[in-house]
Amino acid sequence: QLGRGIANLLSLKILPDDENDKGPYLSQYNNGSVYIDSFFVSQRDMFASVLRVTGDKEEDWTVSTEDVRERYKRGFEMMQKGQMVGFGILLYARVFYGDATFTDRLDNAKLGLPEENFAAWTGVAIEMAKRGEDNAI
Repeated sequence: QLGRGIANLLSLKILPDDENDKGPYLSQYNNGSVYIDSFFVSQRDMFASVLRVTGDKEEDWTVSTEDVRERYKRGFEMMQKGQMVGFGILLYARVFYGDATFTDRLDNAKLGLPEENFAAWTGVAIEMAKRGEDNAI
């Protein structure tokens, strides 16, 4: 989604045609941010999707919990020790507390981005994990 968003952003005309042109156009983003998302889901949503895609039952899994701020701290400490997997842990944990969401500012529609299928991408992530791919989520 990010790749499509960047491509669509850079394909916009630079300036409006006239004073009545509301855009979108590239100069509207001058020195600003572009907000793009694929999915906004909780960990519980992700787990439910995994269960639907795999056909597993919740009791087939061992579920543990960790305070999100403690998880963030643990990831940060790992990163400081040179364990770069800690960066992923802290980055992922940070989304689940504080004001890390931008759903009210999304530019997906302005950039003509499609809605993505969460269950389909859950299946892709599961297959990547089964193959042991390093970039599996």
